[in-house]
Amino acid sequence: MIPKFDQVNNDISLYLILFERQAQVADVPKEFWASHLLGLLPYEIAQLVAREDVWISRYFEKVKSLLLKRYKLTAEKLRQLFSKHCKSPTATWKDFSYEVRNYFHGWISGLDISTFDQLKELIIVDQIKRRSFPEVREHYIDEWSQLNNLEKLTSKLDDYDAVRTKRDFHNSTPRKGAENRAYTTLNQKR
Repeated sequence: MIPKFDQVNNDISLYLILFERQAQVADVPKEFWASHLLGLLPYEIAQLVAREDVWISRYFEKVKSLLLKRYKLTAEKLRQLFSKHCKSPTATWKDFSYEVRNYFHGWISGLDISTFDQLKELIIVDQIKRRSFPEVREHYIDEWSQLNNLEKLTSKLDDYDAVRTKRDFHNSTPRKGAENRAYTTLNQKR
């Protein structure tokens, strides 16, 4: 029917949609959906549901709501899934397009993108971020995923480059004075 949920590589909302479709196709009565779903979840996620009231674990909609609240993906994670998602050998191209469309929609709706101009800016920002150096990403790690405005991003990148250029300039200029003479004298003795 449907493989076990992999919380590292799968989106819970997409997984639940696929589960519902498979359950409908297999004509599984809705009152058994929750128990079937719990059997497909990793142990630690099933424990999360088990800690709730007993009546919650009997109703698929309640379990679904609980899982969506707990494992909702961030806009950044959805962007990564959209960008790097590959078609499974067992999936159809229709399934693949549905998954990619959901990742894209989740990404842009998570950032409140509602106009074409906002979408253009987001795509340009994404391209610039991809081409930036890893040390720049590390420097702005706390705010990197929230930098979705083109002007703010380019300003930060220019500031970083300006500071790095100054630092590199200071490190590469030869020192004059006693330190240089001492180094030269020491090397001549060897």
